[in-house]
Formats: sequence, structure tokens, C-alpha cells
Amino acid sequence: MYIDKLDGKIGEDYFLDKSGEWRKEQESIRETIAKHEKANMNYLTQGVQIIELARKAYRLYLEQKPTEKRKLLRILLSNCTFDSGKLYPIYNKPFDLLVISKK
Repeated sequence: MYIDKLDGKIGEDYFLDKSGEWRKEQESIRETIAKHEKANMNYLTQGVQIIELARKAYRLYLEQKPTEKRKLLRILLSNCTFDSGKLYPIYNKPFDLLVISKK
């Protein structure tokens, strides 16, 4: 487009308008990319925290007071079923995936 301006094919006003539009669009795209990069880092951080919690859950459960045990179980489990004298946990996401992958 700059060459067209130099060759006189487009006017100065049109060139300035389009240049301004494209710069705004470029800045908007850069902001969107930055947001996605930040979200990606948050996602990775949360993933690491989930894996760490899953890895430490048993030890934490044994060491904590009843109120803290309840909180931990609420994070890990959505429900439990009891059948033939045996308790079967139903895990919240994403812990259910970790349990499946371990089997």
C-alpha cells in the first residue's frame, strides 16, 4: 500500500486512515496473543499444582485434622458409593483422569 501511495494511486488521507486501522488491529492482535500466553502459563501452573496435590493427597490426609481432611476430600471426590462392604470413590475432574491413567 505504501508503494501505491508513493506512485500516487491512493491519496494521503486514505493511506493514513488504513494505516491507522491496521495499526489498531495489529495492537489488538498483540494484546490477544499476550492474554493467551498468560492463560497458557496459568493453565500449566494449575496442572502442576493438580499433579502435586494428587501425589501428596494420601500423606496430607493422614496428617491433617478432620476439617482439613473434609476439604481435601471435597476437592478430590464428587461422591462415593458403598457396595458389599466396600467404599468406591468417584473422583472430581481432573483427578479422575489421574486415577484412570494409574490403573
